[in-house]
Amino acid sequence: MYKEKEAIGLLFGSFNPLHNAHIAIADYFIKNNYVDEVWFVISPQSPFKQHFTTNDSSNRNQEYFISEDKRLELLNKSLEKHSEFKVCDIEFSMPRPSYTIDTLKRLSEEYPDKEFILIIGSDLLKDFKLWKDWQEILNNYQVYVYPRDYNDSKYILSEMKFFGSAPLIDISSSQIREKIDEGENVDKMIPDEIRKMI
Repeated sequence: MYKEKEAIGLLFGSFNPLHNAHIAIADYFIKNNYVDEVWFVISPQSPFKQHFTTNDSSNRNQEYFISEDKRLELLNKSLEKHSEFKVCDIEFSMPRPSYTIDTLKRLSEEYPDKEFILIIGSDLLKDFKLWKDWQEILNNYQVYVYPRDYNDSKYILSEMKFFGSAPLIDISSSQIREKIDEGENVDKMIPDEIRKMI
Protein backbone atom coordinates (compact mmCIF):
# COMPACT_ATOMS: atom_id res chain seq x y z
CA MET A 1 0.00 0.00 0.00
CA TYR A 2 1.34 3.42 -1.00
CA LYS A 3 2.15 5.72 1.89
CA GLU A 4 2.68 9.43 1.35
CA LYS A 5 6.01 10.78 2.43
CA GLU A 6 6.14 12.57 5.74
CA ALA A 7 6.42 16.32 5.16
CA ILE A 8 9.35 17.83 7.03
CA GLY A 9 9.72 21.61 7.21
CA LEU A 10 13.33 22.72 7.49
CA LEU A 11 14.26 25.88 9.37
CA PHE A 12 17.93 26.63 8.77
CA GLY A 13 19.86 28.97 11.01
CA SER A 14 22.80 29.72 13.23
CA PHE A 15 20.33 29.90 16.15
CA ASN A 16 22.68 32.33 17.78
CA PRO A 17 20.54 32.12 19.91
CA LEU A 18 17.19 30.45 19.20
CA HIS A 19 14.39 32.89 20.00
CA ASN A 20 10.61 32.92 20.37
CA ALA A 21 9.99 33.98 16.77
CA HIS A 22 11.66 30.75 15.59
CA ILE A 23 9.30 28.79 17.84
CA ALA A 24 6.23 30.75 16.70
CA ILE A 25 6.97 30.18 13.02
CA ALA A 26 7.55 26.45 13.49
CA ASP A 27 4.38 26.22 15.55
CA TYR A 28 2.39 27.99 12.83
CA PHE A 29 3.38 25.47 10.16
CA ILE A 30 2.65 22.53 12.46
CA LYS A 31 -0.72 23.74 13.78
CA ASN A 32 -1.98 24.56 10.29
CA ASN A 33 -0.94 21.10 9.04
CA TYR A 34 1.39 22.45 6.39
CA VAL A 35 4.10 20.05 7.61
CA ASP A 36 4.23 17.02 9.90
CA GLU A 37 7.42 18.07 11.69
CA VAL A 38 9.80 21.00 11.73
CA TRP A 39 13.51 20.27 11.85
CA PHE A 40 15.78 23.03 13.09
CA VAL A 41 18.91 22.66 10.96
CA ILE A 42 21.72 24.30 12.91
CA SER A 43 24.46 25.72 10.70
CA PRO A 44 27.97 25.87 12.18
CA GLN A 45 28.98 28.32 9.46
CA SER A 46 26.85 30.13 6.91
CA PRO A 47 28.50 31.37 3.68
CA PHE A 48 26.89 34.76 4.36
CA LYS A 49 28.12 35.12 7.95
CA GLN A 50 31.51 35.19 9.61
CA HIS A 51 31.57 33.15 12.80
CA PHE A 52 34.26 33.18 15.40
CA THR A 53 34.70 31.46 18.73
CA THR A 54 36.45 32.30 21.93
CA ASN A 55 37.73 30.32 24.87
CA ASP A 56 37.65 33.36 27.12
CA SER A 57 35.36 32.17 29.91
CA SER A 58 35.10 35.73 31.25
CA ASN A 59 32.96 36.68 28.24
CA ARG A 60 29.84 34.59 28.70
CA ASN A 61 28.02 36.10 25.71
CA GLN A 62 30.75 34.91 23.35
CA GLU A 63 30.94 31.53 25.07
CA TYR A 64 27.21 30.84 24.90
CA PHE A 65 26.21 32.43 21.63
CA ILE A 66 29.15 31.91 19.30
CA SER A 67 30.44 28.40 20.05
CA GLU A 68 28.68 25.90 17.78
CA ASP A 69 28.63 23.25 20.50
CA LYS A 70 26.97 25.65 22.93
CA ARG A 71 24.41 26.67 20.31
CA LEU A 72 23.60 23.02 19.71
CA GLU A 73 23.28 22.39 23.44
CA LEU A 74 20.92 25.35 23.85
CA LEU A 75 18.84 24.27 20.86
CA ASN A 76 18.45 20.70 22.10
CA LYS A 77 17.48 21.87 25.57
CA SER A 78 14.95 24.39 24.26
CA LEU A 79 13.16 22.00 21.91
CA GLU A 80 13.09 18.78 23.95
CA LYS A 81 9.51 19.42 25.12
CA HIS A 82 8.19 19.92 21.58
CA SER A 83 7.48 16.52 20.05
CA GLU A 84 6.94 17.92 16.53
CA PHE A 85 10.26 19.78 16.55
CA LYS A 86 13.59 18.08 15.92
CA VAL A 87 17.17 19.31 16.06
CA CYS A 88 19.23 18.44 12.98
CA ASP A 89 23.01 18.78 13.27
CA ILE A 90 23.83 17.17 9.92
CA GLU A 91 25.88 20.20 8.83
CA PHE A 92 28.34 19.57 11.67
CA SER A 93 29.67 16.64 9.63
CA MET A 94 29.65 18.44 6.27
CA PRO A 95 32.18 20.77 4.58
CA ARG A 96 32.07 24.40 5.64
CA PRO A 97 30.66 26.86 4.92
CA SER A 98 27.27 25.17 4.72
CA TYR A 99 25.28 25.46 1.49
CA THR A 100 21.54 24.79 1.63
CA ILE A 101 21.42 22.75 -1.59
CA ASP A 102 24.14 20.39 -0.33
CA THR A 103 22.31 19.84 2.94
CA LEU A 104 19.00 19.26 1.17
CA LYS A 105 20.60 16.62 -1.06
CA ARG A 106 22.26 14.91 1.89
CA LEU A 107 19.02 14.81 3.87
CA SER A 108 17.10 13.47 0.88
CA GLU A 109 19.65 10.69 0.49
CA GLU A 110 19.61 9.76 4.16
CA TYR A 111 15.81 9.98 4.55
CA PRO A 112 14.23 8.89 1.24
CA ASP A 113 10.89 8.33 2.99
CA LYS A 114 10.53 12.05 3.81
CA GLU A 115 9.65 15.09 1.75
CA PHE A 116 11.76 18.09 2.75
CA ILE A 117 10.31 21.59 2.49
CA LEU A 118 12.48 24.66 2.92
CA ILE A 119 11.01 27.33 5.24
CA ILE A 120 12.60 30.77 4.92
CA GLY A 121 11.89 34.32 6.04
CA SER A 122 11.02 36.94 3.44
CA ASP A 123 14.16 38.87 4.40
CA LEU A 124 16.17 36.23 2.50
CA LEU A 125 14.30 36.67 -0.78
CA LYS A 126 16.26 39.62 -2.11
CA ASP A 127 19.50 37.62 -2.11
CA PHE A 128 18.04 34.20 -2.88
CA LYS A 129 19.52 34.16 -6.39
CA LEU A 130 22.96 34.49 -4.81
CA TRP A 131 22.53 31.09 -3.14
CA LYS A 132 24.49 28.18 -4.55
CA ASP A 133 22.38 26.33 -7.15
CA TRP A 134 19.27 28.31 -6.20
CA GLN A 135 17.39 27.14 -9.29
CA GLU A 136 18.05 23.51 -8.38
CA ILE A 137 16.49 24.17 -4.97
CA LEU A 138 13.33 25.49 -6.62
CA ASN A 139 13.24 22.64 -9.14
CA ASN A 140 13.45 19.91 -6.53
CA TYR A 141 12.05 21.26 -3.26
CA GLN A 142 9.07 23.27 -2.11
CA VAL A 143 9.97 26.63 -0.59
CA TYR A 144 7.62 28.15 1.99
CA VAL A 145 8.12 31.82 2.83
CA TYR A 146 6.95 33.56 6.01
CA PRO A 147 6.91 37.35 6.45
CA ARG A 148 9.71 39.27 8.13
CA ASP A 149 8.74 42.50 6.39
CA TYR A 150 5.75 42.60 4.05
CA ASN A 151 7.71 44.80 1.63
CA ASP A 152 9.99 41.83 0.97
CA SER A 153 7.16 39.88 -0.68
CA LYS A 154 7.85 41.70 -3.97
CA TYR A 155 10.95 39.53 -4.33
CA ILE A 156 9.09 36.23 -4.10
CA LEU A 157 9.59 33.87 -7.04
CA SER A 158 6.70 32.08 -8.74
CA GLU A 159 7.91 28.65 -7.55
CA MET A 160 7.67 29.72 -3.90
CA LYS A 161 4.61 29.81 -1.65
CA PHE A 162 4.10 32.87 0.55
CA PHE A 163 2.30 32.46 3.88
CA GLY A 164 1.11 35.98 4.64
CA SER A 165 -0.92 34.81 7.64
CA ALA A 166 2.16 33.51 9.45
CA PRO A 167 3.12 35.56 12.53
CA LEU A 168 5.22 38.64 11.87
CA ILE A 169 7.45 38.98 14.94
CA ASP A 170 10.19 41.59 15.11
CA ILE A 171 12.86 39.58 16.88
CA SER A 172 16.31 38.68 15.60
CA SER A 173 19.26 36.86 17.13
CA SER A 174 21.55 39.85 16.52
CA GLN A 175 19.08 42.09 18.33
CA ILE A 176 19.11 39.73 21.31
CA ARG A 177 22.92 39.60 21.41
CA GLU A 178 23.10 43.40 21.35
CA LYS A 179 20.62 43.68 24.22
CA ILE A 180 22.56 41.12 26.28
CA ASP A 181 25.80 43.03 25.63
CA GLU A 182 24.08 46.20 26.85
CA GLY A 183 22.70 44.47 29.95
CA GLU A 184 19.07 44.69 28.85
CA ASN A 185 16.41 42.12 29.73
CA VAL A 186 15.63 39.62 26.96
CA ASP A 187 13.47 37.17 28.94
CA LYS A 188 10.39 37.72 26.73
CA MET A 189 12.37 37.13 23.54
CA ILE A 190 13.92 33.72 24.26
CA PRO A 191 12.69 30.34 25.57
CA ASP A 192 12.93 29.79 29.33
CA GLU A 193 15.47 27.02 28.83
CA ILE A 194 17.91 29.41 27.16
CA ARG A 195 17.30 32.11 29.75
CA LYS A 196 18.15 29.65 32.53
CA MET A 197 21.36 28.51 30.83
CA ILE A 198 22.73 31.98 30.15
